[in-house]
Amino acid sequence: MEKDRGAWVLGCQQGVGAGSDRHPPSGPVTHREADPDLSSRFRSWASAHGEEQSARHAGQVVLVRLGKRDYDVEVASTYTAKTVKAQIRRLADAFATWWDGDDGDGTAWNLIVTDSAGQRLATRNLG
Repeated sequence: MEKDRGAWVLGCQQGVGAGSDRHPPSGPVTHREADPDLSSRFRSWASAHGEEQSARHAGQVVLVRLGKRDYDVEVASTYTAKTVKAQIRRLADAFATWWDGDDGDGTAWNLIVTDSAGQRLATRNLG
């Protein structure tokens, strides 16, 4: 499920949809795309709002498309599983504060902070 969160979301939507046919995905649903503009915009905001320390540990931002309209946001960080959890939470909180809620054509549900290898360190709701 972690590798294809989009398939899980699609299954949930089909499970609660009234009268909809259930069609399990025939292939991976999750689509990942890096967005370097989000990284630079977050760093600029952090610099202007006293969050430089947290933003210094933020790396690549990836939009994880979970279907047609839903997505999660992943922020790779320099943190590891040994990092004090409060530091990781501070990065997540700063990013979520910056995230203005304007999800464009879709809905961002979760912010996931990872280590450099992609292992999940923290999750924060954006929806």
